[in-house]
Amino acid sequence: MMKITNEDINILEAEMLNCYLYHIGGVGHLEEQQAFSAEEIEFIKKCMADEISLRGEAQLSQFYELNRLLDRIAQLKEELLDMEDNQKNKHSVAGYKPILYAYLALDFDQHVFQHPKLQRRINGIKNVKKRYEGNLYEKREIIYRVLRETAKIKGRWKSVTAAINDVYPTLEKELKAFDQNWVKHRIAENTSKIAELQEALENNKKRYKRAGDIKIQDRTYINYIKSLEEKNREFRQALKAYNVADILKKKIAFNSNDQEQTLLNHVRNCPKLLAEIIEKDSK
Repeated sequence: MMKITNEDINILEAEMLNCYLYHIGGVGHLEEQQAFSAEEIEFIKKCMADEISLRGEAQLSQFYELNRLLDRIAQLKEELLDMEDNQKNKHSVAGYKPILYAYLALDFDQHVFQHPKLQRRINGIKNVKKRYEGNLYEKREIIYRVLRETAKIKGRWKSVTAAINDVYPTLEKELKAFDQNWVKHRIAENTSKIAELQEALENNKKRYKRAGDIKIQDRTYINYIKSLEEKNREFRQALKAYNVADILKKKIAFNSNDQEQTLLNHVRNCPKLLAEIIEKDSK
């Protein structure tokens, strides 16, 4: 089981604070702090809140969400204080992981990632993310289209939260349909590739003097076929589920235990889209 310590939580909190300071020009590459006092944290959060209040959520969407994530870290720390030791790690993991994923979803131009432990964890997440990049772009386009079309019909929303709440039933339906079609297409592609590999394997065998020989190239074909067959078994299992993402998990973009919050985090980081769907004077 994944282990999350108080140190891990503090490291992530310091990363977020340093990221904010970097983006407002208050910290250089060699001046990043490894730890912050409670007073420093509250001061930085107040600066963020004041700037957001002055310029509005739509203009500072990343900082708005970053401030919310810092609040969630503070809440997690407080909750852990009153817990028994045998309960702490489970609660730490449940609280830490969605905060880290939400932070990475903000996609700042420059993160800090100076702590090696955090860097390794983030590299692992990025490697997993590569698995679903094939469906990420198309799902983003669905989200943007639904929001733009709804805004044209109903008018702009006062906040990103109101926008996502309004369109979520439609988005949920369209994204599920996309996932179903995406999985069916992957099965068809894999099935076609398996047929090609089996044909190549048979052609190789015809050239052998002894039928029992297994060549290195054959073993490569066989292993690849088994790999594709295993993927197709998983895909077919996913098609039988209520939601394919329940089976495929992180192989599907925008899949989490709280999909609505994941969509909210993503849209907050799309300034061009926000300019089209959020009222200009909204805070």
